[in-house]
Amino acid sequence: MASLTYAERLAALGLESLEFRRLRQDLICTYKILFNKLIPDHLMDINADSLFTFNPSSHSSGHPYKLYKARCTSTVRQNFLRIEL
Repeated sequence: MASLTYAERLAALGLESLEFRRLRQDLICTYKILFNKLIPDHLMDINADSLFTFNPSSHSSGHPYKLYKARCTSTVRQNFLRIEL
């Protein structure tokens, strides 16, 4: 497999890219934090209110669990936990 490209190796093994797997795990972790689905005896004791803010707008369609993204003026805060696809 050494002669194959990264994409070819992933296809041959039936795997997703590392970037996709990390994004998926981040989304799963976010869901578990928001809906208090963490394993009870797990070492992580996380308060969702300290990490996330729900969208205060009442005119959003769909579900009421949309997260609010605050505006940033500093580049350090803008690039914190930045996900690029």
